[in-house]
Amino acid sequence: MFSGHIHLKDKVVYNNVTYLCNGAVSGAWWNGNNRETAPGYGLIELFANGDFTEKYINYQV
Repeated sequence: MFSGHIHLKDKVVYNNVTYLCNGAVSGAWWNGNNRETAPGYGLIELFANGDFTEKYINYQV
C-alpha cells in the first residue's frame, strides 16, 4: 500500500502487508523537518516476483 497524504515518512508491516507513506516535495515550505520527516519523496522499485525496494530521497532546493 502506498500513500502520501499525511506528508510524513512512515512504514508499517501488518499481516505481511507493507504500508508506506512518504513525505512531500511541497514540504520545502516547512523550512526544515516536519515531525522528523525532511521534505522529499519515496522511490519504489517493483519486481516481477512481488519483491520491492524503497528509498526516501531528501529534496534539496
